[in-house]
Amino acid sequence: INLPMPQSTNLSLKKERIQYIDALRGFAMLLVVFVHVEIFSIFGFGNTPILANIISAFHMPLFFFISGFCMYKPEKRYGLTKVKDDFIRLIVPTCILGLLYTYFKINQDIQYFFSNPMKAGYWFTITMFEVLLIYYVINNATRKNKRSFLFFLWIVAIGMYLLKLPLKLFPIAEVVGNYLCFHQTCNFFIFFALGITVSMYKDKFNAFIANDLVPTIVLLVFIASSYLQFNVFNKYVDISIVWKVVETLGETLIGISGILLLYIIFYKNKDYFINSHIISRWLIIIGRNTLPI
Repeated sequence: INLPMPQSTNLSLKKERIQYIDALRGFAMLLVVFVHVEIFSIFGFGNTPILANIISAFHMPLFFFISGFCMYKPEKRYGLTKVKDDFIRLIVPTCILGLLYTYFKINQDIQYFFSNPMKAGYWFTITMFEVLLIYYVINNATRKNKRSFLFFLWIVAIGMYLLKLPLKLFPIAEVVGNYLCFHQTCNFFIFFALGITVSMYKDKFNAFIANDLVPTIVLLVFIASSYLQFNVFNKYVDISIVWKVVETLGETLIGISGILLLYIIFYKNKDYFINSHIISRWLIIIGRNTLPI
């Protein structure tokens, strides 16, 4: 006889988290701290070491990948209430803290915060809000058809990725993009889409990476693309469109291969994060608190 599951059990399942994903997010947060300390406190801005360059090519893409991975929920519809909650959670504290930091710490006026493309360092939550809005629209429009959802998700992701260069070439587009942080949204939505796709086909993907050949290939791609990007391409000064395209593709390849490499490492060691080791415990705690951090 199939009896209904008790309500308490249902609640516990809803709250269940994937611990190796939390730990991976915590590791990504530590990479962010490491890179910022290296760039701003040790070597100084403009003298970025190669290790920081390599990590910078995938540590923020990793955040968007994880967000996409966790965000995907089949058959869920997102309404104005969810948008309002995200606005209060992401935009309101960002503007308050960002404006205070801009005015009191770096001695700039309010206009600087809004016109600066990086929002004085507070760009991430603004970009995440825009990414989520785009995802909600695609999800609500295609939620009854999984294939349509995936098709339009990648059409939008690739289209936004291709917009990166025009946004930099046309002055008006660049100004608008700076105010809206849209450069970053175009840059990172493709990694968010990758996270959603892996989450949709999680079982098949995890079975695929169980083959030892796959991590080896991913590692080789990561090493080769990093070497070409930071030891070959960066020695040539060329501002042509072709060169900018090559440079952008190189950074994206490092980002994707770096994300997949770390996902494989954490997934293959997922049992470690189930047990209460001190390292795994702290990675999970950090991973569950990345927004306040």
